[in-house]
Amino acid sequence: GEGGVFTIHDETPGALDRDLFVKLTRGSGTFGARSFRWLGDGRFAAGDGTVFDRAALWEELAQSSKQRELIVNPWLHNHAEIADLATESLLTFRIFTCLDRAGEPQLTHGFLRIMSKLEPSWNTIEEYGSKIDRDTGRMNRACADRDIAPDAWWDINPKTGARITGRVVSGWPAMAALAVAAHRVFSGWAVIGWDLAWTPDGPVLVEGNSDPDPHYLQRVHQETIGKSPLAPLLRHHFAQGEALLRQE
Repeated sequence: GEGGVFTIHDETPGALDRDLFVKLTRGSGTFGARSFRWLGDGRFAAGDGTVFDRAALWEELAQSSKQRELIVNPWLHNHAEIADLATESLLTFRIFTCLDRAGEPQLTHGFLRIMSKLEPSWNTIEEYGSKIDRDTGRMNRACADRDIAPDAWWDINPKTGARITGRVVSGWPAMAALAVAAHRVFSGWAVIGWDLAWTPDGPVLVEGNSDPDPHYLQRVHQETIGKSPLAPLLRHHFAQGEALLRQE
């Protein structure tokens, strides 16, 4: 949706006859995000219960795009392996990759993100993050992004009651490989924070972030970036930047 015009790029019959997720093409966090459940018979239900037929929804999205450009994607769903960690929202894995001296992406960090802002029944805007062991895919206890008290850590999801600590994500190797492969395509960026979903159909790349919230990364991992696997890679890029400035 752009400038009041809604364009469908996938013209496969029935491509959008499914749950849909709408977000702004430029923005951060969950600002402007909306979802619509497919009811069948050409009808969709918004989060507030409003029902649209297909034509009315397309018109609604077109009108909305006059204010802010938007993109409509299939509403992805969580793999059964992790589905009990959310109620309605899509869980994503934030994976950091950084180019090394040879220009090859290296995976330095990964953590699961549970976005309360997308869970209307939870009545909180906290984000919960759980460090993923890079070698095994094992989840650690989760912390919050706003409540930074020393004891604000959970082995059990405080909203669903599902176990977090010790859970092993079997899709982790595939997600890690996808993040590295994606960075090879976007090699003009030294550091990227990728958001990937683990769905019933496998890993899905949601987006890459040029400003991937390094503050929260350090809290989740209980380690400063300067002491992390990202540090020597960043030192190399900082040195390169300094050398270019001297040349100028």
